[in-house]
Amino acid sequence: MEPMSALTAAAGRAAGTAAMRAFQRDGRIRLGGREERRIVYGHFQLCAFRVYSGRSDLARASRWPYMVTFWIPASFALRRTTLAQRELDEAFAELTLAGNTDPVAAGTRLFHAAIGMNLDYDPDHSKNAGVQRKFLNARDEFVEAARQDLWYLPQWWQVWRPAWWGVRWRSLKGQRRAKREHKSGS
Repeated sequence: MEPMSALTAAAGRAAGTAAMRAFQRDGRIRLGGREERRIVYGHFQLCAFRVYSGRSDLARASRWPYMVTFWIPASFALRRTTLAQRELDEAFAELTLAGNTDPVAAGTRLFHAAIGMNLDYDPDHSKNAGVQRKFLNARDEFVEAARQDLWYLPQWWQVWRPAWWGVRWRSLKGQRRAKREHKSGS
């Protein structure tokens, strides 16, 4: 091998490694920007909500009083839920491709919570107890992970940003208020 070609090959490898490290964070390659991830996270959350509400409607519509009198809405609910499930599967695949580690983990829990309702029983039945709470907790966890990933709130080290103080103060006040309401409600 010629010395010049060996030098260019080594320089090319070094440049490629440096470029790869620039796009890598937490062991995952990030090629999408913040706006692309925001769109993916929002679409996934919307699909999860559609599947959960569709499965809830389907569980209600499949009960015998509704099935005898309203079999047409039950078939519409089945079709709508099937399409929403297909769209959720596609959105989950897109999330695992474009998302970062924490939102993907939270999205996995949201995915399982969205499809967790037992369709053989009414949503108010004891076999489905806690499904709604599990879904809402998974949704809140996913939203928080997505916010942290997208950095909508200023970070602690960004004290020079003009809105840092007001946003931080309002956020802390809201968290304290939510904790008080949660403690008083439990």
